[in-house]
Amino acid sequence: MQPYFFPYLGYFDLIGHTDAWVVFDTPQYIRHGWVNRNRVLHPSRGWQYVIAPVRKHDRAASIRDVEVSAAPDWRRRLLAQLEHYRKRAPYFRETMELVGQGRITPIVDRVLPLAEIEDAFTALREGRPLGRNVLAI
Repeated sequence: MQPYFFPYLGYFDLIGHTDAWVVFDTPQYIRHGWVNRNRVLHPSRGWQYVIAPVRKHDRAASIRDVEVSAAPDWRRRLLAQLEHYRKRAPYFRETMELVGQGRITPIVDRVLPLAEIEDAFTALREGRPLGRNVLAI
């Protein structure tokens, strides 16, 4: 599956029903796609976009080669856009702290070449990795 910015609940449901989850980040990054933006429903104003700005990159860049911008205010603006959920969302404070600190990141145990895919599945079956095995294709 291609990565999404603030994935929808169904994305996590799909992941939960798999034996192995593969992030397909080698295709070309699509401007105005869902890799670095999403929509959230504001209680009184309808849909609004939340966006993680990206650094300038080649038009043909793959998803994995596109980096989040170092612009100073984007994270604060994003947090302000989500503030209206304060009274409604369980775990709001805890989640906002993680987002604000930039600490929502995947745990990668190791990166393996595709030729070692069997090792990745063996580790998964045995419950060895603390994080996830990533296959480099």
